[in-house]
Amino acid sequence: MKEEEPARWAEAAKVITAEKIRLSSRQHVSLEAVRRAELSSWEDHCARSLVLSMETYIHGIAKERISVHKRWPKDWWQAFKDRWFPAWALKRWPVQWETIDIDQQIYQAVCPHIQDDPQSRHLQFLCHPDVGKP
Repeated sequence: MKEEEPARWAEAAKVITAEKIRLSSRQHVSLEAVRRAELSSWEDHCARSLVLSMETYIHGIAKERISVHKRWPKDWWQAFKDRWFPAWALKRWPVQWETIDIDQQIYQAVCPHIQDDPQSRHLQFLCHPDVGKP
């Protein structure tokens, strides 16, 4: 290390002022959901962070299932090959693709506190024929 480098870093330290910035996270969750939830936390050593997890179940009526399959060339060269290469060249050097598959259930009505309802009003809500209609 050259002799002038420590002096340069010392000069830079005089110029830089770092401020303390507050970081927070807040999530509101109903008490009914928390009563049945599984709470866990662990330290993620790779990300150097704390992970907080809450998992619970709620009741709902299924509406439809969405399935999407999309693919696209991996990069510009693969797109070029797909568009311009003749069939014999594509057999020799096939196009590499990126893909995404989505298979998701959509619910028309959900009710997180069915277990806490002795008169079954929430169950009647879920079973009503107009629930989920626009």
